Amino acid sequence: MAGRTRGENGDRRAARVAWFAFWNLLAFAAMFAIFFAVRDLEWWDGAFRACFEFFYRHETLAVLAALTPFLASLLVGWGYAQRARRRRAREAQAAQAARATPVA
Repeated sequence: MAGRTRGENGDRRAARVAWFAFWNLLAFAAMFAIFFAVRDLEWWDGAFRACFEFFYRHETLAVLAALTPFLASLLVGWGYAQRARRRRAREAQAAQAARATPVA
């Protein structure tokens, strides 16, 4: 940041605030569209009923659909644990190598 002037930082900040406002407005528009679509459109009843009947007939898929977020979080946690194990192994190997080298 040493090479930047105050004006450049202000321009970047204004651009970031503008993008933040844009994406928030877009998110609110999508939220209201979904809310009013679910509330006012009659054909959603048939779609929801068909989805309910499908999952009622295929209970295994219903359980799998309910477990998917939990299984995804387990997968992410397992990945973080693997990364931590590899990091600890590297640090232990580096510490062992440091102890093995004689100090002159």
